[in-house]
Amino acid sequence: MINDPSLPKSIFNPSTFDFHGIELVSFDFFDTLVFRDSVTHFQLWKNYSDQYFYARFKAEATARILKRAKGIPEISQDDIYSRMPKPWGLEFEMDLEQKSLSLNPVMANALIAAQVAGAKVCIISDTHFRANDIQRILLKFKIANVEVFTSGDFGLTKSTGLFEKVQSSLNVSYEDWVHIGDNLKSDIKSPYTIGIKAIYYPHMKHQLIDCGLLSLQAYDFLRKSGKSGNAAIAGLFKNLLLDLTPSPEEGLKLPELFGSVIGNLVSKAIAKEVHEMHTQNKYDFILYSSRDGWLPFIAHKHLFKNDPIVYFKTSRELLNDQRFHTYLESIVGDSKRVLLYDIGWRGTTAKKVTDLFPLITWEFVYWQLLGQKSPNQFELNPGGLKNRLRIWRSRDFLESVFTDESNGFDRIGIDLKPQERIRGENSRYKSLILLGATRGITKDSVQIDLDKSSLILESFARFPSAELTSYFEGAIHQVNANSKSLLITSTWCELFSGSKILWPYGSRLVSRNGLERLIFALLVFLKESFQRIQNLLGRLIKND
Repeated sequence: MINDPSLPKSIFNPSTFDFHGIELVSFDFFDTLVFRDSVTHFQLWKNYSDQYFYARFKAEATARILKRAKGIPEISQDDIYSRMPKPWGLEFEMDLEQKSLSLNPVMANALIAAQVAGAKVCIISDTHFRANDIQRILLKFKIANVEVFTSGDFGLTKSTGLFEKVQSSLNVSYEDWVHIGDNLKSDIKSPYTIGIKAIYYPHMKHQLIDCGLLSLQAYDFLRKSGKSGNAAIAGLFKNLLLDLTPSPEEGLKLPELFGSVIGNLVSKAIAKEVHEMHTQNKYDFILYSSRDGWLPFIAHKHLFKNDPIVYFKTSRELLNDQRFHTYLESIVGDSKRVLLYDIGWRGTTAKKVTDLFPLITWEFVYWQLLGQKSPNQFELNPGGLKNRLRIWRSRDFLESVFTDESNGFDRIGIDLKPQERIRGENSRYKSLILLGATRGITKDSVQIDLDKSSLILESFARFPSAELTSYFEGAIHQVNANSKSLLITSTWCELFSGSKILWPYGSRLVSRNGLERLIFALLVFLKESFQRIQNLLGRLIKND
């Protein structure tokens, strides 16, 4: 299937490839066959140092201006690196690139499919790098014997004659040629105008947004968050590609994709941090508190099989159950040192178990902790000290999305097994999220650190896409035994409930009355602004 140049929005589907009867299949290189963990080459330069970024940017900009003044459309390596300090030459930049680049498995499969179909394959790239430089990178990915044509070798871009040079060199007809790339002008319009069939491969930005995982605002937020934010985007994209390799599953739903791309990313980051704490402290047990500890527990169990972890079913109701002491004792026994992970709120569980078992050295790990922080309480979320409001939101995502599939537990039976609540609260997307997340955890998916996890959750909580909002709108978040609120605000009563839990950016009223929706949005903005002022004053008072 050859994509129409009108370019309808969609995730690129490799199962549509049919290269039989095609003589040549050419691939764009950067952002198509490979992509950068830094997302862009500009961020790659910044990641090294601001000094390098400014020197590199100035050198290329000056070279392009001078060349175009002479009517030459492309620059050479000498034009750039002759203007750079000696340590920052070609080999230095090649080293930066090779450390940052990842092979796109979808495009790698397309390349193999073309070869199996009997077509020639080659790479055509608008870059100052030369063919031998690109081939050095290809060898890193174990791709050999593929011809490479670059604008740096010919002094011509795809839009100014590079395709014609390839045609002359390979002696192939335009009608029997397919080119794949991400740039609408150079990879689609330019070959299309001379008779080459073109397949549009969307940039990672468009794939993440078009599938509904990210809103444009969420993507921009991550892009502007520097090195960590850009690495987070690349991590999301890598996990998305894993779900598209070799082809999208039939009937794959957004909640399932959300679990596979996001759920396992965050869960693995948490599990890795808890494991490192265990490596240093050698706990007798690691308890993952229900229900929001479920996915981190699954991730930990998969990644670090020898750690002494237990999924600890608990709730505020169970804390007050007369059998709770005996129940917990059946788990920890005569342990001397125990670590307990919880999403966190005010440390209620921590206080209870410490009072019940004072001889055990307890330590507590929270994604976010409100209330008094003691020496044995550790907050995982790096964003916790930057903006409390955003962490409230991300915590709510964790509690509403990454929990187990139960309704929670409200009492302990005589067999010391927690009994599930009898409520019809299981959401329509929960099983799909867990399916996707578990699949992502158990296969060779990406791992990121806590800093990137914090940014990812903030982007989702502050700027949820319309597609995600439509799924999460009915998600019930349990604040305490007598109070509930919606993940996405949809009624006046929640606005005036006094709850400080999750007032998302862009919360809206479900109403046909436009004026009522406008007033509601204004009040949400005022409430959030008031909360931000409270948070700021609280930090100032605490620092004093």
